[in-house]
Amino acid sequence: MQRIQEQSGVFLRKSWKLSEKANGIAKLLGMGSSEVVRKKHTVKQVFSLEECVARAITSNSRIVPKSKLHCVYAAFIFESERKKWVDNGPFQEYTHIENVGETTWFSVHEYNASRNKYEPKCRDAHHLLVNSGAKVCKDSVDNFKKEAWHNVAEQNSDILNKSLVVDLIDKQNNAYALKVFSFEVENEMRKLKFYEEAKFCNIIRSWYEAEDKPGISEIERTNRRLRIKDYLLSGVDFEVFPAFGKYVKGFHKVWFEGILQWIDTTLQLYVTAGSYNQRSVS
Repeated sequence: MQRIQEQSGVFLRKSWKLSEKANGIAKLLGMGSSEVVRKKHTVKQVFSLEECVARAITSNSRIVPKSKLHCVYAAFIFESERKKWVDNGPFQEYTHIENVGETTWFSVHEYNASRNKYEPKCRDAHHLLVNSGAKVCKDSVDNFKKEAWHNVAEQNSDILNKSLVVDLIDKQNNAYALKVFSFEVENEMRKLKFYEEAKFCNIIRSWYEAEDKPGISEIERTNRRLRIKDYLLSGVDFEVFPAFGKYVKGFHKVWFEGILQWIDTTLQLYVTAGSYNQRSVS
């Protein structure tokens, strides 16, 4: 090979590229001086920003897990889906309540297509009350602790018996639940410096009186309902993802959604029908 290179005057170099070596060998073998292998000239394709992002995400699934993609997508469509929900509902986004003010809705009535009407369905106030009592005495919730009720029972058993808050006997008893949130318990909590727990007692008791006690004006009932609604929704942002799971502010989502649904249902009935029998909602 060295002799052939010297005779032809064509010398192959190790540093040459493969295409250059192929063309050099072709000259040595007398296949002509034209290039046997020509270098391909490729035109780079310019991708749009959307395509670049899609390629980056699909090729880096470990860096960008699906859970994060779900959150990004949910945040992206949230506003349009919320607007669609409001537009398809029976009420405006901001509804004026006479002599009270405006409110926004957490829930609306379920629409029955076969009957062509909206049907209010919700948990009754009694079950929401007794579940509240059992919850706060069994578990610490968000800004307040179960020890507030336990300490009241230890300090003054005449106000609250330990069997109600520690042993949780007869958790579905309405009278026992009312005692857990009574005025006497609230005052005792303030003496023991459980201020947040005392405030919650006041809010729950005032709300349940609005649902069950006769002789309260509709305006006062509405204000009491809005008070607990504002309390529960304070600091809760439904536009942040991942969304809440099993618990919201320490409350089970069934109770949290249930009490807000009850409140919105009663308010919506008042807005559309005026005064009505408080015990007619089911």
